[in-house]
Amino acid sequence: MIEPYKAAIDACTHRLSAMGYSKTFDSDYGVSFSNGRYTIGLSIERYYHPSISMSLVDDKGRTFELGLVLRIRAPRQYAEFVAKEKDIKLRYGLDDRATDKPTRALGIAAYAAVSIEHLCEFLNTLKNEPFTEREDFLQQYVQMERERMHKTFGLDFKF
Repeated sequence: MIEPYKAAIDACTHRLSAMGYSKTFDSDYGVSFSNGRYTIGLSIERYYHPSISMSLVDDKGRTFELGLVLRIRAPRQYAEFVAKEKDIKLRYGLDDRATDKPTRALGIAAYAAVSIEHLCEFLNTLKNEPFTEREDFLQQYVQMERERMHKTFGLDFKF
């Protein structure tokens, strides 16, 4: 993974290892960790930063967008993450093309660190629980994904 995302991931690797996750893939724009039950995938865009996409793949091969999983499983933690992310973007002017490169680099590093830290916190609370097997979780997830796809693209989502 390229910097500054690599530094943020490296800072959490020990914690992930303590939770039973080991690195299974690493490239300039993506990395994944697995513990046998779940695989966590992180990827970034090549040209737009800050960007970080996180997914969770269960042991049946089903992929879940981690933001939606967090909204369902840990809504308070999700709200805190979104607030911190918005604060970092505002503080460092990350959505402003006129922001100078040094300030932007500091902001991207802060954004990456907060994102990875929240991932580690969530995985720690997850405790390898097989929540993707629960029908109530699946129904909530599908409904939220349908709403998001319809709102964003005018599409219906099939699961």
